[in-house]
Amino acid sequence: MHLYIATIISWRFFMASFYNLLFKSSISMARTGDEPLFSLRFV
Repeated sequence: MHLYIATIISWRFFMASFYNLLFKSSISMARTGDEPLFSLRFV
C-alpha cells in the first residue's frame, strides 16, 4: 500500500514538472538557460 501511494505521488510530481516544462517553454522559447534545470528535474 505504501508503494502504491509513493507511485501516485511520484507520478503527480512528474506530470507537474512535465506541464511546467511545456508552460515555460511555450512562454519563453528563446530562453535556453532553463533547459538544464528541467532536465535535472526529470533525473
